Amino acid sequence: MIIHLSKEKSRLAIIQNIPKCFFRRIEEANAFGGHLFPQWAVRVFRQTSMMKKFEAVYNKYKALEKQSEREKVVEAFFCTNQIEELCCRPHETLMITLEDLPVNIQQEIKDLFEFLYQKAIHTVGFQNYVQDSVGENIERFLNKNKIRICPFCGLEGLRVLRGQARPALDHWLCQESFPMAAVNFDNLFPIGNACNPSPVKGKKIVLLDQDSEKRVRAYYPTTEHGGIDLKFKYLKEPQNIGERDKNWELDLSPKRSEDEEVFKSWKSTMNIDVRYHDFFYTDIFPLWEEEYVGYLEESEKRHADTVEELKNNLKEWKASWKISCCPGAILYRSFLDYLLNEASDCLLYTSPSPRDVENLVC
Repeated sequence: MIIHLSKEKSRLAIIQNIPKCFFRRIEEANAFGGHLFPQWAVRVFRQTSMMKKFEAVYNKYKALEKQSEREKVVEAFFCTNQIEELCCRPHETLMITLEDLPVNIQQEIKDLFEFLYQKAIHTVGFQNYVQDSVGENIERFLNKNKIRICPFCGLEGLRVLRGQARPALDHWLCQESFPMAAVNFDNLFPIGNACNPSPVKGKKIVLLDQDSEKRVRAYYPTTEHGGIDLKFKYLKEPQNIGERDKNWELDLSPKRSEDEEVFKSWKSTMNIDVRYHDFFYTDIFPLWEEEYVGYLEESEKRHADTVEELKNNLKEWKASWKISCCPGAILYRSFLDYLLNEASDCLLYTSPSPRDVENLVC
């Protein structure tokens, strides 16, 4: 909820048409074959083991004696791939996890979609066919949204270095419980290395409240929202700015009251409260003075001799913390807001700037 995100289209997304055709045609099919797939898919993936993976699912599907069980498998595919609807309309959409399907077919489904995500979308033949790649798609997403940070936490950078590294793609509906959405690009988003694994997002089912395990209106990355307000405050001013004591708090809230449920979902999914407090404790409090002095030196600004000069410097420094590009900027800006608008002159005189502290009586 830090940044408004827009989806980025990719021709890679047509890979989703392969399982879509398969599950639409499987019930009426009398034998496994190319007629279950788009013609281009048979041609592009003929040198891979993809057809064997689908055939394994086909055989297990046809071995299910109860029609209700077969219908459940097909229903699971189409329900699971309503990603945004599942998040935003919990009372109108059906959540079906892998564990809800017949046990005899679960492993084959898991193996198939793991292959599609891990191997199929990265094959040279497919990338040549669609004239796109995962790395290029991520790069366009970052550029379209004008971000260089993880959009889910704002605490770490994201960058594509061609041929070297790229951010991970997160499955918003986790692969473990929703493998059938593994290659749905409405379910795939670039994410920071710290956000992706447990204990942050990991295998959490975002559609559920993490405590009660009941369906909630969940945060979805590209859904419109009003953003958040974040305020830092010393409950009792310390002797020196940045003392790592307990006399401070963060007030984090949605800007719009109608976003409260989504806001709670985002906080819980990304473990925001713990991580934001830790960032203040480990990064801002012990390092802000060095960061500030470094800013003055790089911008060739003079150290302040008065509180007023210090505030002018802090205003300009705050402006340099662009939330979409600077890791931790959202927290630094709230810290600087406190110094600019609420901190006493006595506290500010303990900063690394004003020179005439001996003339001040606190």
